[in-house]
Amino acid sequence: MKLLLEREYVDPNRPDEDNQTPLGCAAAKGHEGVIKLLLGREDVNPNHLGMCRTPLGLAAVRGHEGVVKLLLGWEDVDPNCSDEDGQTRLGCAAAEGHEGVIRLLLGRSDGMLLGDMKGWSSYCWNGKAWAPIHTR
Repeated sequence: MKLLLEREYVDPNRPDEDNQTPLGCAAAKGHEGVIKLLLGREDVNPNHLGMCRTPLGLAAVRGHEGVVKLLLGWEDVDPNCSDEDGQTRLGCAAAEGHEGVIRLLLGRSDGMLLGDMKGWSSYCWNGKAWAPIHTR
């Protein structure tokens, strides 16, 4: 992977047959090492909407805290980007009950949106995941 990414003619944003980029595939599977390699390229699009979600959304919905932390550390990642259903990354994590991911997303300092495009708050997606975090 490292040898391929060192070649300028290799496009790290080229999607596969499911419209998923290498960054999205790595995020969905929780491969932190691959994420680090890909983020080393300046031309990587971290907000590509493949499989209905961005790489951050794929990591959030699957509970990959290490990947979420890596992606949130990269300033070009938009934590408020909605999926095709209008659900935010926070909503994705709340819907699956991933408390660690919820904490990471709420820790982002650039204004995390708490609701989605349908007007549902992240609490509505899964009150069990939100309540213990919100009340602590």
